[in-house]
Amino acid sequence: MSQSSTPLPVIPTNDSPPRAQIGGMLGVAACFIGLAIFLGGCMGFERAFDLAWIPLALAAVGLTFTVVAGVFNRDTGVQHTGILASILLNVFGLVGGMIEWAFGHGSTIFPPVK
Repeated sequence: MSQSSTPLPVIPTNDSPPRAQIGGMLGVAACFIGLAIFLGGCMGFERAFDLAWIPLALAAVGLTFTVVAGVFNRDTGVQHTGILASILLNVFGLVGGMIEWAFGHGSTIFPPVK
């Protein structure tokens, strides 16, 4: 096994992460929190669906960050696939949050089984 004697150069930066990355992080958090709420509701904690506003709000803010960064900042520091993944995760969080919100408030999304 050959090892390099020279380490890779480390470029110190004080920059904050790009807005698109922050939007993606919020989308991932929204998806995980939404999944936890869904699993909690499936385990019998029906009041867990009252927390559906959390992934809904996180995904809305994340989608806003991602779209603003993708449209207005040409040099986002993130490749286009990262921006697309961020949009996709935020849409998943929005849709999941809306379905959980509707289920928590007694909406009949699906027809009842007789």
